[in-house]
Amino acid sequence: MTSSSREKLIRSTQALMLSRSYSATGVDDICRDARVSKGSFYHQFSSKEDLAIAALGDFYEAGLKKLLAINLSDVPPERRLLAFLDAIAKQGPNVGTDGCLTGALASEMSRSSQSLQPEVCRSFSEQVERLDPLMEPRGG
Repeated sequence: MTSSSREKLIRSTQALMLSRSYSATGVDDICRDARVSKGSFYHQFSSKEDLAIAALGDFYEAGLKKLLAINLSDVPPERRLLAFLDAIAKQGPNVGTDGCLTGALASEMSRSSQSLQPEVCRSFSEQVERLDPLMEPRGG
């Protein structure tokens, strides 16, 4: 299985789980949408949960990269939150407009998935830790 097939599976999973939900998205749906055989799917991922964890990780890293690129060093502390939100809006389509896979999985998996639950919690916690310095006063 090529890395482009892996990427197709991850992208399809993200889109389908955002539009339908984790529970309403099956492996067959993902394979069909990604145009990848079921054998190729299972060659790369052991389960739908395994793929969902990979899709969540990719979604998180891509979003965090965009957020961390926002430079607020010249913005007074009392204006940082508004400047941060303005910068997000200027990044264009797909920045929070298509939904948040982390939030969607958190809502749906909060009690039902032993594998996804800690990944979602880790994702939220790490995002808070990584973004917190953007809001700190200069020199602090």
